[in-house]
Amino acid sequence: MDDAGFELMLPGAVAHICRTLAQAGESAFVVGGSIRDLVSGRVPVDWDLATSATPERVIGLFRRVVPTGVAHGTVTVLAGDESYEVTTLRGEGGYADGRHPDSVTFITDIEADLARRDFTVNAMAWDPAARSLVDPFGGRADLASRVLRAVGDPAIRFAEDGLRVLRAARFAATLEMVVEEGTRGAMPAAAPALARVSAERKRDELAKLLSANRPSIGLALIQDNGLLPFVCPGLAGSHTAAWSRVLARVDAAPAGLPMRLAALLTDLPGEAAREWLTSMKLDRRTTDRVARLVDGLVVPCKADATDAEVRRDLKRIGLDCVHDLFSLRRADLIACAAVAEAFADLDRLEGRVIDMERHGLALGTGDLAVDGNDLMRELGIPAGRDVGRLLAALLDHVLDHPEDNTREKLIELARRTVSLTGKSRDECVFPALKGVSMAERTLSDFIELAIKREIEAHDFYRGLVAKVEDAVARDALEHLAAEEKKHRVFLEEYRAGKLGPDVLRLSHVVDYRIAEHLEKPDPQKNMETKDVYLVAAHREQSSCAFYEGLAALHPDGAVKDMLLRMANEERRHKEKVEYLYSNTAFPQTAGG
Repeated sequence: MDDAGFELMLPGAVAHICRTLAQAGESAFVVGGSIRDLVSGRVPVDWDLATSATPERVIGLFRRVVPTGVAHGTVTVLAGDESYEVTTLRGEGGYADGRHPDSVTFITDIEADLARRDFTVNAMAWDPAARSLVDPFGGRADLASRVLRAVGDPAIRFAEDGLRVLRAARFAATLEMVVEEGTRGAMPAAAPALARVSAERKRDELAKLLSANRPSIGLALIQDNGLLPFVCPGLAGSHTAAWSRVLARVDAAPAGLPMRLAALLTDLPGEAAREWLTSMKLDRRTTDRVARLVDGLVVPCKADATDAEVRRDLKRIGLDCVHDLFSLRRADLIACAAVAEAFADLDRLEGRVIDMERHGLALGTGDLAVDGNDLMRELGIPAGRDVGRLLAALLDHVLDHPEDNTREKLIELARRTVSLTGKSRDECVFPALKGVSMAERTLSDFIELAIKREIEAHDFYRGLVAKVEDAVARDALEHLAAEEKKHRVFLEEYRAGKLGPDVLRLSHVVDYRIAEHLEKPDPQKNMETKDVYLVAAHREQSSCAFYEGLAALHPDGAVKDMLLRMANEERRHKEKVEYLYSNTAFPQTAGG
């Protein structure tokens, strides 16, 4: 845009503020991102002003003013429903805390004020009185050539505020600019300053970066300059191939913060994604949605999955997330350059889900044709946990047989369940336990067996790491091994009494079937790599059932919740292994 167009673009309120200050004998300028946007042909979102007037003088000139930062020269002038920050021209002392100037001196020289700003593209000002652009550092030329350059010495600029290195990455992505060599060279040394920046400020800057058409430009800058450990430590150790896939997946993901964050965090293991989201102080709604998207991103159902398998997956994922997950799955297929058939399979699966939605789905007990009151009235049973357990068992049946979701059929099934003779209440309510061997063991016996299983599972995955050449697969297996270690630690703490008092003797303990695993061939000696992954999937499936069974029989709510989370982790491990089996080419090695 030429200079003549600037004045035409100024909102009326901004022109009024500048005119009022000029009539009072003060200079006034429009500064910051609004001028950068105007020069580059974008429509500004925010308008900031700078003036020679002191804050007290500005307050006296306008009727509605909020003293937002008088000590640093800033007040907010209210005009209608809009607000505009007006800051006194200033010079600054050192930045001992890596964010705020140690001292502020009010000045009248606009060029001296612009000299303290971060990048040349942000160090321009429009002078309405002179109808001219003030551009002492060549910001307009840098915008035209798409070069991001620090004002003055970049090392000094970054040391003043550690967030500026993230702003460099953000502007490089959102404006699709190349960071000037000297500016880029100063970025790694700014890591200590970045480490002092609050999580909230880093979160806001990362959110803006992820809104770019190609977030990978900024994310690559962060990684390449050693700054990722101070932004998202869980991703900092990714191998080159895995990181390249992350970048491609984020670029291919649909716009929107939850979707882009989920694409970024998918490779983090277990609860690590939620822990990072919480540490970055994201709101609870965003945190929950992103965590659910990350947990569900590996869509385990294949094109030939049964309808019951698809419905169970929908129950786990939730209908409100499932279509976003399909979009993210497509982004992942793009990132790994999948074959056309993989996209076709995904389209067919989503088509089946849409058809199921059209005909109605029962994915929660609230979707059943009966409720707890119906069961208590028709069966003559008292209120209590058993009613909820019976509803859960009916839902489990309806997931396999949706045609049975009628009041008459469900009452019949419930009556048949509670009238079974020779069965314990637990066996009646949990039909999934039928046919699984039971044993009279103390809880301590059971925990010892579980700890043994977690040690073997950890060693199992560590052994696979040595067999696989693909970097993405190695990362996944390392994560799985780490999760098994976490489970072992939990069980050891439980055994030591750190998670609550000992519980009653368990008369019904799900058989762990560890012998079944021990009968398998040694995967490190005589099995082909893909066969090993099938064994791994089998191992994780039985482990999931193991923890679900224990949770069903455990009287302590807190421990029950922990065991169910462990069961979900084992299920996620199984899905990850199946995904690797289906989508990664693993070279054959001699001797397996």
